[in-house]
Amino acid sequence: MSERRHLLVVASQCAQAHPLPLLDKAARALHGVLVDPELGGCLPGLPDGCSLRLGSVPIEQVRRDIQAAVRHAGERGATLVLAFLGHGFVPGSAADLHMMASDSVEDDATSATSVAALIAEAADRIGTNGVIGIVDTCSAAGALPALDRLLVGSRSGRTRVALLMASAVRQEAFEFRLATGLAEILHDGVAGARKRLDVHTALEELRQSGNGHQVVKFDYDGDPLAPDTLWLGHNRRHHPGRAPSTTGRAGRAELRQVLGELPACRTKPVHWHVSELRELTAELATLPNTPTANRALQIADSLLVAARTTELLHTWIPDFLGTSQLRQAIATACVASSGGGVSTNDDVADVVERLALFHPATNGDCRDQMSRFVVALAAAAGKQPNAKEIRAWAQSIGANRQVGDAVNWVAELSRARRLRLVLSLHASITGTWPDALETWLLLDGKLDSRARIPCAADRTGVEAAMVTAIDQAEVRADDLGLELEQVDIAVPTKLLLDWHPEKIVRGEWLGVHFHLVTRWSERLNPANTTRWMTTSAARRLRTIAKHAGAAPVDWLTGGDVEDLPKLRGQLVQGRYPRAIALCNHPGDSEGLLALLLAHIPIVFWPQTGQEFPRSHRGCLDTCWHLMPGELIEAYRRAWSDDTDEPMAGLRVVWDDHEWLDFCKTYQRRTK
Repeated sequence: MSERRHLLVVASQCAQAHPLPLLDKAARALHGVLVDPELGGCLPGLPDGCSLRLGSVPIEQVRRDIQAAVRHAGERGATLVLAFLGHGFVPGSAADLHMMASDSVEDDATSATSVAALIAEAADRIGTNGVIGIVDTCSAAGALPALDRLLVGSRSGRTRVALLMASAVRQEAFEFRLATGLAEILHDGVAGARKRLDVHTALEELRQSGNGHQVVKFDYDGDPLAPDTLWLGHNRRHHPGRAPSTTGRAGRAELRQVLGELPACRTKPVHWHVSELRELTAELATLPNTPTANRALQIADSLLVAARTTELLHTWIPDFLGTSQLRQAIATACVASSGGGVSTNDDVADVVERLALFHPATNGDCRDQMSRFVVALAAAAGKQPNAKEIRAWAQSIGANRQVGDAVNWVAELSRARRLRLVLSLHASITGTWPDALETWLLLDGKLDSRARIPCAADRTGVEAAMVTAIDQAEVRADDLGLELEQVDIAVPTKLLLDWHPEKIVRGEWLGVHFHLVTRWSERLNPANTTRWMTTSAARRLRTIAKHAGAAPVDWLTGGDVEDLPKLRGQLVQGRYPRAIALCNHPGDSEGLLALLLAHIPIVFWPQTGQEFPRSHRGCLDTCWHLMPGELIEAYRRAWSDDTDEPMAGLRVVWDDHEWLDFCKTYQRRTK
């Protein structure tokens, strides 16, 4: 395993409380599965090699051990797994669980230790890769850390905590059912679940077994750069990609909710396979025509499509189902944003199931979206989109028309993406308007033609040269029988501040018809002292690509950027590993943009001088997988509908791997 995990189990018998005869057995069982290399894979949480404190352990020893475990995890970049078994209480009217040790006194908070405070401290420790807590005491839910402890602190809210707690506040816990039940689940595995078991799956299994009716779960993830979700153990009953006939967590949750509103429906098995879904579909078709019954029918139908799709992908292109390929297919197909996030811990079946369940309402069902996704993935894998495998799949889900439309759509999209025109203003000596426009026309990523168009060294002259370059490129596109849509514009820092090339008039604004992407021209010809920028940007892009969930963007306020030497120091130290979005327009501070772009390949800022509204800052979360193309689409929607389009209030320099590769090629040719 590449991820380092540390474990500390604390199971202390309080001398003044009633005996806990099952404490030793429960603690050893849980500890055993968590340190098993094939299951929990945890290393000792203490530097001296200890991972289990059992029996007569005084409170000061407990405190020292936990503090040492937190430091050790932070120093090693490990996920810290903490388990607390024994007696606990909440003092007075507070909902703050205090773990009791051998010398603790009931209701004396000074003789016990606050579990919530310990967990919050561990989560906020620099270097720690998240905290997993298993709390099997009375009043265990009092271990929930206060949200303000997770949202602020030394990690600026990039904390991760996953908890399983045996009981609610002021509720008793019995016979260590959480610890023993969880140990059994981790030992036996869960059929139909993902390759790594998390707190969600564990809670479902505990409740189905009767051991989890009062268990409380908490899961907080504020770090989209984390390489993986927090997990409890490897699933020894995992089928690669999950058995295609079994629904995942999202599907089970949707069915559980809707069928709970249909008491007349009799088909409610524990596990949903294709046969059960078919049985459910048939039964739902006989029920009265109500909104709830119709929704249940649509969910069952979507899950059947998902199962067939997963089966196709695993049998047809099993070697082309990595995270990056799935994300690219989703971006290419422009499918619903609800299914856009792909975690490195997701099975193919998880991704497919989300695409099936969350589709545009205007489509009626998931077949349009799923067809575009499958055809896009097949095309990227070098398969023929009309292959017999796709035709058979389409027939099995009743999507012949949708697949035909998707094949035509992908073919047209491919034609439009074969040509790319690069227009660069980097020839200016002053860093403003150049006296010549450099142009390159790329066909399938390779140079087709290159030109240098002289022009007046002002805005009017450069924009006229750009129109000429596009005219010439379209003539060549006609000769090739292709269309020109992709245009990159490399812009010097000074001109980024207030120039909007998408509004250059060529009959209509360029942005109406062309997919324009703004690049930073200074990556084309960096000084000898800044040639590190290209390699650094490539590393940063790889880090950004590992995101899951919210957009990997750090929003910087005016106070964050007003001291440029301080900001430079933070960037040099790697303080901001993600993309950057400025809450305020840089004004005339080209130094700020130049500093950020030297370290960060993707930088956003507001179109106007007004602060970008806090309520709009989530606009990137739902469409990150469609960037940078989604930005020009947002502009178009704002232009045509005159509606409030939050993302249209942003500008961006987007220097992706494609641009970095082009810059490296140019630098080699000009040496």
